[in-house]
Amino acid sequence: MFVPCLLLCACSLGSNLTPIGEGPLGTVVLERLASRGTTAKYGTLQTFQASHPANLSAPLVSRLLAGLSVSGLDRPGSPRAQETYPLFSHEEVGFLAPLIVNALAQAQPDQRVRLTVHDDGLKTQGTLYLYKTTLRLSLSHYRSLATDGQHKAPG
Repeated sequence: MFVPCLLLCACSLGSNLTPIGEGPLGTVVLERLASRGTTAKYGTLQTFQASHPANLSAPLVSRLLAGLSVSGLDRPGSPRAQETYPLFSHEEVGFLAPLIVNALAQAQPDQRVRLTVHDDGLKTQGTLYLYKTTLRLSLSHYRSLATDGQHKAPG
């Protein structure tokens, strides 16, 4: 009994993910990015730079998230593909904003915020970080089928 517990604890200590928050709408974690590449002549190559920790207010982050939109997507029941849609619903903004504020306040310069939102069996996933005065957001999935089987729509 003791050996599996010890092994499990040892594995979790080496993780590059730090949980920030989880709820029925999704998760927010900090992800540590390893420096890649070194040379004797030039030293360590920094492939990722962030201005963390950072203190942003929840109302500011809410306004930023609520102002994001996507366009050019085919959506079921929509007559045109060029409509603009909010990236996050009001509920998703309310869920994400305080967690992102908390994550950015804890983040180190080698970490970024990874977020996942689940809605009706669809997953939106991406990362964000602050660099100087710019909040950079990248999406890896937008309302794609959640095929990992771990997160299904409540029902």
